[in-house]
Amino acid sequence: MLNFDSPALLILPLLSGYLFLISFYFSRYYHSKIETQRLIFNSMLCALFIYFVSYYFDLKILQHYPDFRNNLKKFNPFVFQSLNFGLLTLGVSLILSYFLNFVIPTKLMLKITVRLWGDEYERLFYKSMNEKKIEDGLLMITTESGKVYVGYVNRISKPLINQQIEIIPYMSGYREDETKVLHLTTFYFDILEYFIENGQKGKIDDEMGIILPKDKIVSASRFSLEVFNMFSIQNMPKKKNKSKKE
Repeated sequence: MLNFDSPALLILPLLSGYLFLISFYFSRYYHSKIETQRLIFNSMLCALFIYFVSYYFDLKILQHYPDFRNNLKKFNPFVFQSLNFGLLTLGVSLILSYFLNFVIPTKLMLKITVRLWGDEYERLFYKSMNEKKIEDGLLMITTESGKVYVGYVNRISKPLINQQIEIIPYMSGYREDETKVLHLTTFYFDILEYFIENGQKGKIDDEMGIILPKDKIVSASRFSLEVFNMFSIQNMPKKKNKSKKE
């Protein structure tokens, strides 16, 4: 096994574990929001894995290329036992994380992350964004200011962090402060239809997307126009029949 001239050199393998956790997309989503103690513990476990990968790489591969190995040592002006190996662990952690990011589709890692660790908001937003039919992905989102948007999620930021979503609105309105009664006042159907018919779908994202911070959202739910119309009709005030006086 390796010996270290200074205990301070142990920070390099530990740092390699941390670098891998924050560079690999799948682990970065989860470790961006956990407590510090758990992050340190997971970094130590990951560092142990990176240590053995680096040791195998150095023993089985670099040993067969002595000239290349000696040239790598020349980049280090300091002479400490195992310092080069500590630096190797840093390089291996970054190369391995970037390789996994390249091989594993980001969309797949995002899907698994949301399912395993996402909250109800993130799962709802992700499902809305990936519905095949737009009408199946419609959401009704109420912000803390009382503004209401009905639309579909076009883009979400990295999950488990300070998330933002971009919504393409179909309708918008507001809720009354006291009664919370919903009033839809603005409709975007004609504009969306115009862009689609003229082959300008890109302008829908560029000119109609509304970015909403997750911490400003009070409630979010699926929206069905058919159910909404039925509910509105049911709650309309009924006219009283006036009896004719003879």
